[in-house]
Amino acid sequence: MRKYWVLFALMVVAKDANADVWRSIASEVTMLAMILFINLLFFAVLLIGVFVHSSKLKSVTERHALDAQHDFLTKVLNRRGFELTLNSLDTREGYLLIVDIDDFKKINDSFGHPVGDRVLREVAEVLKRSLREHDLIARLGGEEFIIFMGTRDVKEVNIISNRLITSVNNHGFTVTNDRTPLSVTVSIGVSKINLIESDLDTSYKAADHNLYIAKQHGKNRYVMC
Repeated sequence: MRKYWVLFALMVVAKDANADVWRSIASEVTMLAMILFINLLFFAVLLIGVFVHSSKLKSVTERHALDAQHDFLTKVLNRRGFELTLNSLDTREGYLLIVDIDDFKKINDSFGHPVGDRVLREVAEVLKRSLREHDLIARLGGEEFIIFMGTRDVKEVNIISNRLITSVNNHGFTVTNDRTPLSVTVSIGVSKINLIESDLDTSYKAADHNLYIAKQHGKNRYVMC
């Protein structure tokens, strides 16, 4: 009988020993799982951070590229933006308009550059509102703007050219906040453009020549021939 009690005691001790072993293993496994979870969590946070940073960097890069194609004062396209956009269009034929603010130097000399800058911004806005939605407008520099109209309808070009002149005339520019009126007009030279047969420079020279004629004939008008 004593032999059985000894055997039973040994089995209890072995069972307790095995339980301790399994508890130790379970504890180690739990610790490893926690470490793995923390590492995975850190890796996920790191990936999210990289993604957010890349998105911000892409957004900033795109914004800078967009800013580089726009005039900082008037917010319309600049020359580079105009040429890039024009070259990306499916329409390769139409009309080119060169718009110049009449006697702009006198405005700057008489009232100062802040007034001149405001006139430039307002003229740009008036011109944009007077064009069709898909027409292109850009500031070439100084008081000169360029417009591309992708149409072969000369009657429509005449109507819009006249609208541009009239809209600037009727805008109601002012010198200062006291609403002192300021007379502002524009002259426009118009030429055909066909980017399949010639380049932008050729059409620009033709439009610029017509602008010169408009200036010579009293300003505040457009010339197309």
